[in-house]
Order: sequence, then structure tokens, then C-alpha cells
Amino acid sequence: MKRVLMYLKSDDRVKSDILKMFSENGFECKMIADQNELKDADLSDVEVVLGNVDVCYIEKMPSIKWLSLTTSGADKYTGRIRDDIILTNARGAFGHAISEYMVGAVFNIFKGFHLYRDNQREEVWKKERTAKSVSGSTVLIIGMGDIGSSFAAAMKKLGCYIIGVRRTDKKKPECFDEVYIGDGFDKAFQKADIVALCVPENDDTIGILNRRRIEMLKEGCCVVNVGRGSAIDSEALCDALQNERIFGAVLDVFETEPLPAGDRLWKMKNAVLTPHISQKLPGIHEPEGYISRLLIENCSRYLKGEELVNRINPTNGYPLD
Repeated sequence: MKRVLMYLKSDDRVKSDILKMFSENGFECKMIADQNELKDADLSDVEVVLGNVDVCYIEKMPSIKWLSLTTSGADKYTGRIRDDIILTNARGAFGHAISEYMVGAVFNIFKGFHLYRDNQREEVWKKERTAKSVSGSTVLIIGMGDIGSSFAAAMKKLGCYIIGVRRTDKKKPECFDEVYIGDGFDKAFQKADIVALCVPENDDTIGILNRRRIEMLKEGCCVVNVGRGSAIDSEALCDALQNERIFGAVLDVFETEPLPAGDRLWKMKNAVLTPHISQKLPGIHEPEGYISRLLIENCSRYLKGEELVNRINPTNGYPLD
């Protein structure tokens, strides 16, 4: 019998609706709370996986046709699963939440709130470096997907000039003033007051902000990374932070997570580090609601034999639609 494996944090109503949809179409549904309890017998005849089940289990599913991720990042799977598997993600769920984090990150660095927080702990009354204005800044956004575009729209409203970098040539969104395609964007680093990285991890993005490009940055530039830690040469960034060539950095992602004890980044006074939490935003814009609606729609489409929403290339992680 065809099987569906559900590894979801959605509420019970959503799980029940999905279970009913597949059961009525001849599928046997199995819900799991802990994937480590999966046995090889559970993996046979699995055609659909809903949720981020580790790739080591996906490799043991000869019948899988569709893997639906509940994250936008897919780098743990791309290049490691069969090319014929339909891979979808939760693109669109996190743009609002993460862009709010990024806007807050920029203001934090430009106004020096982190420095005054440090002084507060030490009961030090001291004026720190001169604050900078966000309005009028040039923002370079590497990665123009849902997250990068949401951030661009927010910064545009604050009076910034927006430069985008993307892999393919598409219609320019109105909130971007300039767009660079492919690798020819080095000169944009020399103009940017803010550099924001919103890219997945793949061969094109690893080390995209390398030492050469970090040394090209305008003095006083701010760096924000919410994509993947591998996008930045961490040692080169630490050097630039230490000698204050750049104004500051806010990092929510790292090559190794948790960030190891003793890493140079911990000691950088002009850096703010957060433990991969930029996508968390409760309330009306909570991503879980969007993801649940997307799951329901895609399950319906799958059972009808229709094209799925948010398909991504299982080789490189870029959108197919």
C-alpha cells in the first residue's frame, strides 16, 4: 500500500485534514513525533514525506515521489536526494519575520544599542561612537527571494537605495533600484552601506563574501547574514571587525551551529550574534499558519495530479517556479 509519512509540527486539525485527504485516496498515513524511532520497515512503500525527515531516511525510501519541507532552506537535501524526487519548500513563510529581524539588526548596529547594553551591564555611563542614519543608505541585498525582497521593500520605505543580486534574469521588482545578475557585482560592494546576505548554501554561494570582497567594502559598512554561515569568510570578517574597517555585523547563521566556544566572533564588540532565530515571529505573521495552508494546498494538488507550489531544484536548491 502507498504510504505517507508525516513529521509535522502543525496543529491537530491540520494533521487530521491531511490524514483524511490521503486516506480517502488509498494511502496509509503514519505520523511520527520523533524520527529517530523510524525503522526500515516504516520506510518501504513511502511515496510522500511531509516534514524535514533527515536525508539518511530519505535515501532508504525507494518509492518516494514527493518531499515537502517546512523550511525555506533545503541545503541539507539538495545534491543528496534523487533527481526525480519532487522537492518543495516553505518559501514565502518567513519573509516578513526575517525582514523585521534584519531591519532591527541594522538599527541596532547603526545606533549602537548593543554597545550601550554592554555598558549597562558594567554600570558604565559613556557615550559610544557616533550613530549613523539609516535613511539615505545604500543597501546591497544578495539573494532576491522572498526574504531578500521583503527586506528590500522595508528598507526602501526607510529612504534607502536598494541594489539586488540574483542568479537569473527576471523582471526587476519595484523596490529595487539596481539589479546585478550572476557574478558581476563586485563594484556594488564599494557603494554599499549595508550588505545583507539572504542566500541558500550551494556551490554558487559558499564564500560569496570572501576576504577579497570584504576588503572591498566601504569603510563603515554593516553586514547582516540570515542565509547560511558558509556565505561569509568568518576569519576575514573578524579581521575587518577587529580593526573597525566595517561598522558592525549581525549574524544569525554560522558555519557550525551552535557556534563553538572560543570562536573569534564571540569576542567581537561590534558584532551581534543570535542563535538562528530570525524566522521566529509569533502573532498574525506566524509562519506556521502559512506553512499549514501551503501543505493543504499542495496535498490537494498532489492527489489531483496537478503541479505543486514552491517546487525547487533538488540539485541546487533554487526555485523551479
